[in-house]
Amino acid sequence: WRLDEEPSRVAYESLYTNSSGSLMNISDYPLEDSLQGHFPRRQDICDYYERYVEAVGLGPFIRFGTEVRSVRRRAEGGWSVIAAARDAGGPEEHVFDAVFVCTGQFRDPLVPELPNLAAFRGHVSHSAAYRSPRHLAGRRVVV
Repeated sequence: WRLDEEPSRVAYESLYTNSSGSLMNISDYPLEDSLQGHFPRRQDICDYYERYVEAVGLGPFIRFGTEVRSVRRRAEGGWSVIAAARDAGGPEEHVFDAVFVCTGQFRDPLVPELPNLAAFRGHVSHSAAYRSPRHLAGRRVVV
């Protein structure tokens, strides 16, 4: 939901959620009433998630750039998570009371092979690189 130029971020300035505010609620941290009845803006949801992380102290437990190798329910309760940071050594086991699964399924854009694309002399860009219409002003665009 953050907006920056990192290729793995697919948010853009005017993005709205495709789920209503009432469906975006975290059960123990309700979304503001003003956002419940419609489709919230990207920035509203980003701010909401960041407030939640701060309110419940999740920050120290969030790991970006980490490959999760397995998640298993433990007989004695909780979850065993085997994970390896991309910039560190081998996998390590961590034990948690709860697990939030964020697959990143839209992180890497799917770019199909198109016949004769190399012959096109214009600019080609995947929608994942779109952030705002400013760079398209005054240009002819095909979507």
